[in-house]
Amino acid sequence: WVTDAGTIDEVWQDVDGIYIVTLKASDDKPMINFAYKDILRGIFQATDESGNSTGFQTAYFEVTGIVSDTQFTCLPLNNIAPHRFMTLARQGNKTNADRQGSVYIDGKNKFLRVLDGVNSESIGQKDIKVQLGNLCGIAHPIFGQLEGYGALLENAYICGRLVQHNPTTGEDWTVGAVTVSGEQVFHFDKDGTPDKESITLTAQEFGITSTADTRAWQYKQGEQWLTIPNSNTTTYTLRHDNSIWENRHTLTLRYIVADTYYDIITVTKLYDGDDAYSVQILSDSGNNFINGNVATTLRAEVWRGASNITATIPEARFSWLRTSDNPEGDTVWNQTHEGIGSTLTLTDSDVWRKAVFECNVNLN
Repeated sequence: WVTDAGTIDEVWQDVDGIYIVTLKASDDKPMINFAYKDILRGIFQATDESGNSTGFQTAYFEVTGIVSDTQFTCLPLNNIAPHRFMTLARQGNKTNADRQGSVYIDGKNKFLRVLDGVNSESIGQKDIKVQLGNLCGIAHPIFGQLEGYGALLENAYICGRLVQHNPTTGEDWTVGAVTVSGEQVFHFDKDGTPDKESITLTAQEFGITSTADTRAWQYKQGEQWLTIPNSNTTTYTLRHDNSIWENRHTLTLRYIVADTYYDIITVTKLYDGDDAYSVQILSDSGNNFINGNVATTLRAEVWRGASNITATIPEARFSWLRTSDNPEGDTVWNQTHEGIGSTLTLTDSDVWRKAVFECNVNLN
């Protein structure tokens, strides 16, 4: 532990079960005492009745008062008493945010960890601000169960060139993105006449340059994505009577490059006098963000025919779903976004590379 530390020289217990601890002082080293409400971690070697070592154990204490420069009172947090020669390290503080951080180096498990926000004897994933090395012990709410060696960073600020290579081939790893824009609604009057014959969707590419043989437009049919014939340009014109609608009221399409980079858009048919329900999701700041600077609010609108009925539906009936390349993280994310309302604010922590968001509305 890279933090405040000390070794116990004497221990005395009062009648209330509180311990008065005196730290060992050194003439050639400055004395570091602890502070009120510090959470201390003590490591000691336990023995059996015969005095044989049974391994190391960990004890936790809360500092309840400061007596002097080298003395403090404490309360055991896991029923293990402090004793002479036990080494103590501060891992956090119950109330003082300035004393809730530390650095932990684990040579056996091969990682370095920066902690902050620690206010109890338990260290949770939320307290890990940086971890370098072995990441296998972390179950992240966004990324799921981490594996292998790497870096987990709460924030990253990088100057200079960021170089990525394919670990298998050694080739440069291309970082790119695409975005799709265009109208999203066909309106039909009571006679069944549409307000427009077609909608033109336009794709933009960032960081990549596709060719005709690497790009395509597809539409969603169940769990499958079907490629639209002769759709290898950056624009696609969708007619209201195209056969790919197959009697649907909504049609979800995507533009995809090299089977890797894609963006999705849903087009809806709304009919005057029709009782069909549909949900549209609108993004305040678009749906493509470069360099991970995600900042937008999604708004779900519920339509009954040509009427917007969103305001008549209780907010608790709106639940959001995320689909990404990290199914374990999606499961955790989805559980925490049930019944949260018709708006969803997205930040960098919600999107890793790419993600698709849906909104389920319970009308019953």
